[in-house]
Amino acid sequence: MVFYNVITHHATVLSPEFSIPADADDAVARAESAKEMAQFRKIVEAKGPFEQRSTERDLNLIYNLLKRGLNSEDQQKLVAEEKDWLTTREKKAELDREAFTAERVDVLAERWLRLTAAGDTPPAGSAERTAILQATHEAFDTPELKNVVFVVPYLKVDNGWAWIQINPQSADGTQHYESQSGLLQKRATKWTFLEWMPSEEGTDFEKSFKDLRAKYPSAPADIFPE
Repeated sequence: MVFYNVITHHATVLSPEFSIPADADDAVARAESAKEMAQFRKIVEAKGPFEQRSTERDLNLIYNLLKRGLNSEDQQKLVAEEKDWLTTREKKAELDREAFTAERVDVLAERWLRLTAAGDTPPAGSAERTAILQATHEAFDTPELKNVVFVVPYLKVDNGWAWIQINPQSADGTQHYESQSGLLQKRATKWTFLEWMPSEEGTDFEKSFKDLRAKYPSAPADIFPE
């Protein structure tokens, strides 16, 4: 696939595959997602002057795709950013607004492509995040710790693999337990917890991490913390 920048007329080769969001959890939502993905492909494959394209429609589509893939905090930032951009566009001369909008389409499209190409963080409340946390709870389950909830400072997912860090605590927040990190894999339709990182005092974490990566070489590098 080629992403064509309508301002600079510069073509960039992109991955041809885009997946329907995993948190589209009913037939209507998945059908709508598939339709939007098809439209997105047309946008990034478009060639020719921006005057021949519906930049306003393209902008709305990409904005909504990007917003849906972000967590709530980043969604708020995007909304604020878009309001500022719209204010700036209104100050432009009418003849300049189309090119200004086309440039914004490119910016948001590239941002969305980076989001889907690299390890992604499933939004809170999404079906995928819920399934990953359920598998993690099952792996963490111990008789002496009841009603434990997880604070999740890190979660990245890519191509059926996930790396998660949890800070367990009691439901009332009065008891805090040792932070843990681990690797999961999606097999068929179910997330499976594979292995915890060692957390004992004196552990050589660099070696343990290297051994884990060697044991699961198919796990994408972009899900792991830098």
